Amino acid sequence: MDKSLEKRLHNILNEILPLRNTADEVFIFPHVGADGDALGSGLSLAAALNTLNIKALVLADEEPISSLEFLPRQDLLRVFAPDELEHYIKRINIAIAVDCHQSERMEMRGELFERAPIKIIMDHHVHDGDLGELALMNTEASSTSELVFDFIEALERETGEELFNQDLATLIVTGLVTDTGRFSFPTTTARAFEQMACLKHFKPDTTRIYYELYERITLPQALVRGEVLSRIKCSSEQGVIVSSVSREILRKAGAVDGDLETLPSEMRMVEGVKVAFLLRETAVPGEVRVNIRSNDCFDSAAFALRYNGGGHVRAAGMTLYNTSLEAAEELILSEAAKTLEQCPDKVSGEKSDN
Repeated sequence: MDKSLEKRLHNILNEILPLRNTADEVFIFPHVGADGDALGSGLSLAAALNTLNIKALVLADEEPISSLEFLPRQDLLRVFAPDELEHYIKRINIAIAVDCHQSERMEMRGELFERAPIKIIMDHHVHDGDLGELALMNTEASSTSELVFDFIEALERETGEELFNQDLATLIVTGLVTDTGRFSFPTTTARAFEQMACLKHFKPDTTRIYYELYERITLPQALVRGEVLSRIKCSSEQGVIVSSVSREILRKAGAVDGDLETLPSEMRMVEGVKVAFLLRETAVPGEVRVNIRSNDCFDSAAFALRYNGGGHVRAAGMTLYNTSLEAAEELILSEAAKTLEQCPDKVSGEKSDN
């Protein structure tokens, strides 16, 4: 870790550690639709802080997706409801964003994060500008879980307390595995392997982690997978592919949004594809959420930023408003094809989930 990151890590320690044995509370904010890295890093951080007698909870917009229901320490997770805003405003002392740095990516919880007296960020996504001295941002890290591991190590050094255990190992390994694609993506760091070796001493059930994340499939997931793959449309050069899912398709399949999580990456694996887009209607009329997965030179994050989204070079997300699925498909096929025409031969990046 470079000196700038070390300084920011210690700045964060200096804000959090005085809360030991007090009534002040820390709320941890993963991005909406929390994946294994967002939830794993958030819950592991909350668990470590509670061990130090610092009151900490993870606040999410929704329950964990089915593939993450196995994660331990979900007693530290609360699902936010908009009518609870004033209740939480009275309680919050420190807000920590994990695996995101924009309150827009927290959706219903965004206002609460912005109104917190102290805001901290732990994230590895591409970002613009300096986000302050309480932002532990490292786009070279494989995952936010990698950053949280280092932070928990620093907590151990500062307090002399042993914090890592089997639960924390399970949570952090889940985050590492998710955002490194089982340690196969180009962004997998040497530090991620070092951390995995350390965490193995605490005996996380890696067989179950891999099964839950990559092998277990429900009937609704199988049905909606068929619908998505059968609806693929492609550009004239077949470098861009798009598919979409309506609320009605999800309803008929008995599926939920979380059942779509692995499908953008699967679409990207089609031979000859440079970039894949999966669009889905949200519960808000006219709102379409877009997941992007790319190969070769297509910069997913740069494309998403044009629509106020963000993410990684190889994996990003964005939301379109006041549109239909059909119109969104046409827009993306057209604009992505134009972008692809201007691509250089290669752009270094990663294949990591948003």
